[in-house]
Amino acid sequence: MPRNPLVLTAVLLLIVGALFLFVHKKSVVSTPEAQPQVTISTVRYGEYIARITAYGRVGAPAGAVAKPAFALPGILAGVDVRVGEQVAQGQPLAHLDTSGLAISAEQARADAAAAAAGYSGGAVPQAQLQGAFAKVEAARTRLQALQGGGGSAQSDLTSAQSVLRQTQIKVQLDEQTLQRQRTLFAAGVAARKDVDAAQAQLNADLADVRANAAKISATSNGVGGALTQARADYQQALTDLQNARAQQGVLSGQAASARARAAGAQRDLNNGTLLAPHSGVVTAIYRHAGESVDSTTPVVALGPASQNVVTLEVAAGDARKIHPGAFVKLRLSNGNASAAGHVAGVGAAVDPTTQRATVVVNGVPPGAIPGDSVEATIFMGRDRGVIIPQSAVVQDPQSGETVVFVQQKTKETTTFVQRSVRIGKSDGTLALILFGLRPGEKIATQGAFQLLAPSGA
Repeated sequence: MPRNPLVLTAVLLLIVGALFLFVHKKSVVSTPEAQPQVTISTVRYGEYIARITAYGRVGAPAGAVAKPAFALPGILAGVDVRVGEQVAQGQPLAHLDTSGLAISAEQARADAAAAAAGYSGGAVPQAQLQGAFAKVEAARTRLQALQGGGGSAQSDLTSAQSVLRQTQIKVQLDEQTLQRQRTLFAAGVAARKDVDAAQAQLNADLADVRANAAKISATSNGVGGALTQARADYQQALTDLQNARAQQGVLSGQAASARARAAGAQRDLNNGTLLAPHSGVVTAIYRHAGESVDSTTPVVALGPASQNVVTLEVAAGDARKIHPGAFVKLRLSNGNASAAGHVAGVGAAVDPTTQRATVVVNGVPPGAIPGDSVEATIFMGRDRGVIIPQSAVVQDPQSGETVVFVQQKTKETTTFVQRSVRIGKSDGTLALILFGLRPGEKIATQGAFQLLAPSGA
């Protein structure tokens, strides 16, 4: 039995060796299991559809609602529309109490008619001007005759006396006219310029009286006096001609001013009715009959005629990539209703506070009402290239590089190697890779961030 201990020893050594190999192998196999649990995806080459997810509401953009107000202050007599009513451009929305405006407009029209009659389209001042020309010509002829030795002092005296009586009568009439114009001006009917015109006419005729009186005095001295008077008559005729020309401008200005006042009064009367600036839907009524209003007081709110639009808010960078006509999928946030639409317009400005821009889309999900929250997917275009899940992309906090973890397998182990990549486009779900990966490679997706080397390792 001496060999039995040796055999027993050999058996024990074999058992110990087997146990050692078993434990060592188990330790090696369990190493990969210590790595983080990740999801594996395959890099593929295919079509990338660029898209942007945005959120908004049913309805037109803010600022699309008009809030018209009256151009002049007054008392609101009534509102001619109701909330929800469709109105056309130019349709009356509300009206003021215009009784006072109507009286003012009628008075202004009467004043304009009176001024036009006094001017007669230029006929009255033109007749006065022609008379002044004739008077100048007659005075020139008489002066030339006297200078040539003709004429009679007695005839001159008789003529001067007759003319003096006529001018004195004119002065009396002028005084009556001036008094009447002053009375009308004090009553607020006539304008100040009418009083000034009557005063000017009286002054001119008084000058004629003085001239004629001087003529009588001069003619009594014989032919020499007659010649002196003829010169005075000629000068007076020239003065009358200047006055006639001035009167023509005065009457023309009075007529034009009266027409302008009449037009202004009629405009105020018309502004007593508030008209719709454009077609649309009445969304609110702010004032009611009996209330005071002015140009700063909106009376109604007028929204767009169609609410079949969705207003979205997108980041400024994304807004620059969106073009009118782009296809959009819409879905109500509080339900399953969905619809297709197209971009109608992109806001030209960016909100400086939120750094977001407005995008308007034609079309709304069925059953949607203004104000409903909407989720939208805007399709930007198509590309072909290397595509991976967005979740596979990791930003290395130490180097700042964009990396992906590529799976490498051996017979015994599975590891992940960090590799830098460049992203062309991404939409939060998929990323289009410009370089760094090849189709068919396996990469870590969910849990890829856990594969980063610890800081300081």
